[in-house]
Amino acid sequence: PTALQECHFAALPPDDDPGSNGPTPLDVACVAPADDDKCQAILKLLLDAGAEPIFYHTDSGEMRYNMLHVVAASSWCESQEESPLMSTSRTKMVIELFMNHRSKYFMKWGSTMQSQYNSNTLTPIQVSAMFG
Repeated sequence: PTALQECHFAALPPDDDPGSNGPTPLDVACVAPADDDKCQAILKLLLDAGAEPIFYHTDSGEMRYNMLHVVAASSWCESQEESPLMSTSRTKMVIELFMNHRSKYFMKWGSTMQSQYNSNTLTPIQVSAMFG
């Protein structure tokens, strides 16, 4: 929604190169499947195939945001009659994928991502607080 557009740009800073903006395959995999198990399977396939859950500015190489910022920014809804972009169960599943200490994705990325600042110096937990 328009009211949250400024928060969205703060949470998920756009790249200076307009051609590098837009949803990534990981972004789509987080929201498109109707079933959480299928979502998880697709995310794991993408990650195991080399998809990176940390996104960088193409010109400077500076970190833009990571998948935990994406999850945090997906908790909004326009009204109480509407559900959030990501369901509670989907949000928990994606967070668990990266934050469970027994997960290979925690070892590879999650331990870094949990407190990683985006290029607007916001951590995933700060982004989550912005969106309620």
